Amino acid sequence: MARTRGSFAEDTKGRIFNVAAALFAGRGFAAVSMRDIAAEAGVRAGTLYRYTPDKNTLLCDLGTGHLRALIAAWEACDQTDPLAAFVRNHLSFSLARPDTAVIASRELHCLSDDQARAVFALRTDYETTLGRILLTRGLSPEEAVFTTRSILAMLSQVPIWFRARGGLSAQELAMRYVDMTRRMVPLPATA
Repeated sequence: MARTRGSFAEDTKGRIFNVAAALFAGRGFAAVSMRDIAAEAGVRAGTLYRYTPDKNTLLCDLGTGHLRALIAAWEACDQTDPLAAFVRNHLSFSLARPDTAVIASRELHCLSDDQARAVFALRTDYETTLGRILLTRGLSPEEAVFTTRSILAMLSQVPIWFRARGGLSAQELAMRYVDMTRRMVPLPATA
């Protein structure tokens, strides 16, 4: 069965975006050219411009796509224990997409001001979600802001170093991070 024009285009776009994410995460945004992306994706450089007007827009699309999908995954998960659910969701989502997770935490400084505003608005929404959870655990607003940033900084580094090869599984790692986070932010004492 022959593929339709649309499905071929979507396959090509997906391949280009996946290759760009891997190259940006591995080499850094500044060290990757559009020609590098084209060569690795197996397309001509001119083909890239059918899918993105420039490298910065491609980076922005990767960052916003990652954050939108991360927020959607959070909204869809079981939130019975919100802090544990947040940590597990963040890690499982990011470990399944390590390249875009790395980009979303390390490469967004390369964006234009307008592009950065769009990405950081999503990041702020996500941070606010964790901040609200921390407020329910008795932290002051100032403590919640500091602790939110500390937890997210800690979680955002995991896709850079973690590989499930013979050591901990991703689920075991997530449980350790849940335990550590609970110790950082215990439930308030009941009267």
